[in-house]
Amino acid sequence: MRDVETFLRNLDVWVEDQKRVLEFIRRYRSKLDKCDRLDLILTIRYVCSRMLKTIKGFETWLQSPFIVGPMPLEVVKEVQERLSNIMLKILDLSIEHVNEYRNHLVKLLESREELHPLFEEEEEERGETSRESRYRI
Repeated sequence: MRDVETFLRNLDVWVEDQKRVLEFIRRYRSKLDKCDRLDLILTIRYVCSRMLKTIKGFETWLQSPFIVGPMPLEVVKEVQERLSNIMLKILDLSIEHVNEYRNHLVKLLESREELHPLFEEEEEERGETSRESRYRI
């Protein structure tokens, strides 16, 4: 019984931590229109970090027979459906973002605008002439 009580307390701590993060993110979202580019990037990194922590929690949770054994089928189905929907949205975002970034980068290459120093010109060294082969990361 003592182990179950400890387990229940751990669940309460997890839920309270998640609620604090949720409230923080909700409050912070109202300030995003005042953020500069760096603040927005830091916000994205924080959100990704919290998503990873939450997903890792789900993964750990679902690996335990102690947890999934008594879990009702309806709960399993709901979690599976909701997580699948979230994954689809993340994949859509990833595809859209990478395509947009790639297209933007191609436009920069075509306009010969200044690129980040990580994109070094190597055409002279390699004897390459195609526009996309000029820059390497």
